[in-house]
Amino acid sequence: TLGYFVCGFQVVFIAVHLAPYLKDLSATYPAVGSPTVATTALALIGLFNVFGTFGAGMLGQRLPKRYLLSGIYLGRSIAIVGFLLLPLSPMTTYIFAAIMGVSLATIFYVFTTGSIVMAFVSTSILFGTMSLYGYFTKRSLESMGQFLFVGLIAVIIAGLINLFVGSSVLTMVISAISIVIFLGLTAYDTQQIREIVSDGEAGDGAEISGALTLYLDFINIFLSLLQLFGNRKD
Repeated sequence: TLGYFVCGFQVVFIAVHLAPYLKDLSATYPAVGSPTVATTALALIGLFNVFGTFGAGMLGQRLPKRYLLSGIYLGRSIAIVGFLLLPLSPMTTYIFAAIMGVSLATIFYVFTTGSIVMAFVSTSILFGTMSLYGYFTKRSLESMGQFLFVGLIAVIIAGLINLFVGSSVLTMVISAISIVIFLGLTAYDTQQIREIVSDGEAGDGAEISGALTLYLDFINIFLSLLQLFGNRKD
């Protein structure tokens, strides 16, 4: 449970901080300042997740689960540390994104197929509902978005604490709160994209970046539902 929470926590960290991190360091490393780099990196995470799913299935037939999962989680953590410490370039960003995408495929090795399908269907319904609400509502969700962002920071802090405490109850509570937060962010992000497009301000990859933001909202809802209700393989 703790290891899988580390997986979910790292997904949240990437979703929230990857693009701003690249933008903040663009003064030192100008090549990573383009929105295309961030959007391409996020897209690579999704693409290489497919390869990781296949690879985890193949290795799972030859290696004990605890060793395989421990190796994947350790490798992902090393990749994050290396990405933060090494000089940035578009290529290192893409390599990091590919490693993240491959390593995020562990859910198909940990949970039963039925649980994954059920979580995916449930996520699709909830995500679609909130996205439609965000698109059609006349109410401004700006204040709600700020509140949810504060809540997300609190979840990340609680997650860091739980990495040392290792409480399964706290993991479940964090997963439940994460579902609420990312459902709210789905509505907020959808409204933001609608306003950008309607105002004609969608330049420099803004539409692509917005779409990938919604994709990461979906992934985090999916992982939180799976953590909360999924059945693990024996």
